[in-house]
Amino acid sequence: MTAASGNWSDWGQITFVLVFMGLMTFLVIAILAVSARIVAARVSAARERDLKDLVQRSQDLEAQIGKELGELRERVTRMESILRTVE
Repeated sequence: MTAASGNWSDWGQITFVLVFMGLMTFLVIAILAVSARIVAARVSAARERDLKDLVQRSQDLEAQIGKELGELRERVTRMESILRTVE
């Protein structure tokens, strides 16, 4: 009786250890998957923030270039009027 119950006890322990290892493996894989999603979300958010900054800077530069182009047009118009007066 001892040998039979001891034998079954060994299989029970082996089964417990295998199930425990399987659960721990699943838990580790789940944690890694969640961590990967968190990192991907942070990278995506950082990329989006950088793109918004880039758009804002390009809009600011476009406004500045438009202003400077307007000033150049005014100067050219004045120069044309001065040249017409001189002729």
